[in-house]
Amino acid sequence: GGAGKTRITVETGSGLLPQFPGGVWFVELAPVHDPDDIPQAVLSALGRREIGIITSMVETPGKTVESDALARVIEVLERRPALLVFDNCEHLVADVAVVADKLLANTPALRILTSTREPLGIVGEALYPLGPLELPHEHADAATALRTAAVRLFAERARAVRPGLAVDDANIGAVVEICRRLDGMPLAIELAAARTRSLTPTQIARRLDDRFRLLTGGSRTAMARHQTLRAVVDWSWDLLDERERAVLRRLSVFAGGATLEAAETVLPDGDLVHPDDVLDLLSGLVDKSLVDVFGAGEPRYRMLETIAAFAAEHRDDTGADAGLDDRHVAWCIDVLERSDPMLRTADQLAALAVIAEEHDNFATALRFAIDKRDAWSAVQIAMLMSWYWTIRGFHREAAMWLGDALAVPFDERPPDPDARVLAEWYHGMTLMSTGRDNEALRWTMRSRWHLRHHPAPPQRPLVLLIEALSAAVKDYMRGTMTALTGIEHHPDPWMRAVVDLIAGHVAINGGNADEGLRRLQNARVRFLEIGDRWGRSSAVAGLSEVYRYAGRFEEGKAALDECLDLVHALGSAEDTPLLLGRRAVLRLQTGDREGARADLDRAVQEAGNGDTMGGETFAYTVAADVSRLLGDRAEAERLYACAVEAIPRTRSAPLQLLAVLHLGLAFFAELPAERGKGRLALDTARNAAVRSRDMPIVASVGEGLAYWAFAADGDPERAAMLLGAAVAVRGHADLGSPDAVRLTEQVRAALPPEA
Repeated sequence: GGAGKTRITVETGSGLLPQFPGGVWFVELAPVHDPDDIPQAVLSALGRREIGIITSMVETPGKTVESDALARVIEVLERRPALLVFDNCEHLVADVAVVADKLLANTPALRILTSTREPLGIVGEALYPLGPLELPHEHADAATALRTAAVRLFAERARAVRPGLAVDDANIGAVVEICRRLDGMPLAIELAAARTRSLTPTQIARRLDDRFRLLTGGSRTAMARHQTLRAVVDWSWDLLDERERAVLRRLSVFAGGATLEAAETVLPDGDLVHPDDVLDLLSGLVDKSLVDVFGAGEPRYRMLETIAAFAAEHRDDTGADAGLDDRHVAWCIDVLERSDPMLRTADQLAALAVIAEEHDNFATALRFAIDKRDAWSAVQIAMLMSWYWTIRGFHREAAMWLGDALAVPFDERPPDPDARVLAEWYHGMTLMSTGRDNEALRWTMRSRWHLRHHPAPPQRPLVLLIEALSAAVKDYMRGTMTALTGIEHHPDPWMRAVVDLIAGHVAINGGNADEGLRRLQNARVRFLEIGDRWGRSSAVAGLSEVYRYAGRFEEGKAALDECLDLVHALGSAEDTPLLLGRRAVLRLQTGDREGARADLDRAVQEAGNGDTMGGETFAYTVAADVSRLLGDRAEAERLYACAVEAIPRTRSAPLQLLAVLHLGLAFFAELPAERGKGRLALDTARNAAVRSRDMPIVASVGEGLAYWAFAADGDPERAAMLLGAAVAVRGHADLGSPDAVRLTEQVRAALPPEA
């Protein structure tokens, strides 16, 4: 109810009037409760009676008043083409179907239009589903949103009760939220608009969690079931049998909709509803317009938010629906146990799609387990979601859920110790990704402690990486290679590939570029054979840096092209701005200024659209560096200022990023009047680099120090010493840095030949 069926049937019938010489007749069935009264309702609409009042009271053998009324209807309608409109058939749908079938069989020129939640199910019936009103995008501005039917309806009805109220950019966010949360249902939107007499749109939006109490006070002239939102849904609910009500109630546990397999697993109780009943019961609810079917692949069943809220309100968690949430949690764990290993295989994209599709269900189950203090289920779900969060770059979401799950105390030893160890390790990694290094260290060390006191050999291969990566967190790279040695020949090819990946980055950071290159090339090939796009993207991202340092710019750009394609396929938007910025530098090195500008513009745009980890600051920094190198000081100054301003919008600014930004500012301050700011920027860059323990970044800052020794202090000997130290730290010269290359040439020219 409340979808606007009556209004549309009236308008449709009126528009068709010229096509039906016998007339268009509207039959209102809402007040009719006895099926025998349907023919009389038709006659009343036609302005006729079946027979005289006195005659109708006399019994005729073999004849009933109903059959006489139907015969009279046929007699009236068989003369000329006519359209009969049955409105509100849902409570009499089977009986209306019988009447309609008889009328159509006996009056060939007759056409019938019905407004009902459920098809009549007779031969020749054509369905025209009436969906919700067109809805705006979640972040649409006022001008765009007002072009959609839902927002226009709200605005019109709100002006009718509060003439001074305008839908504009000040309140459009609330209006859009109202329309979207009310599923574009016309009646619900009208009831919400009526509330603007006493509430602002923002206040209405905040109260939608209690929508059935809020949305009352419809038109007094409307039918009683259209005067409140609850009455609208109650009308539909009352027409269901007990098994249909049970399925509708229980389907509300699926926040993201359900496949048939999921519904058949979670909804049955072995008593009222059996697994074999679920398909027919869901199909019936779809026919009654209480459940939608959606999805381009495997069909999924879901309810509109209003129906779901009503169904959840009617759940009987201590009676017929007892154990529903536990069955839902168990189903979620089962799906994740099957999907998580696929994330490290050629089926990676399919597994990502499954987890993304079920994400809301997993979040609901995780919240239930946490609130119930079910530590085992909470940790297991959070742990099994973690690799998905890692691939997609959802570090803040991961940190929140893992923290909440791990805060639930275990009453006894967890049945799967691997799950707890991995959850603690993942939590440490996500905290590090969000800039909370001290907390990260505590959680990784806790994971390491539980691993060393493990009651049995680990069953999940990822557990074997904890020792190596925990060493990386605690001591940076010392001890990491030792820990990797024990798993370098693991039977799992993915484990061997990831060992190469980690070892490659360790070697690069340790100044061994040749070993790093070899390891990363091995990792790329192995991940390519496995089909793991995440691992391959991590390997080629590292390779691009090795190529850039070596001055192999075309190879570096090709690696970044490959990497960008991979992260796009994975849906990892967080990495895109960083990769685009790095590719812009390589384009500049090869003389492609236009391509570099295009990459930088896109990097800034994409970083501003999402919650990337420093992507906006990095994009502005690289753009500023490029402008500085091209001699456009005014543009460089503007972009450096944008980079600094973007830092507070960054959920965590990595130390490497702060070092790179302030190193750029130090190179920019080349005029005598700017020397004070330059030295301050260089000090900031040096402190950030040292704290980051990232040796290539430390080497780059060393080159910045060399620049100041040469340009500001006029000391080429000290500059040469600092450049040599930078090469020693990195393991090679940085041929990919225009600043370092130019400075090296200038220092070499300034030194005496014998130096």
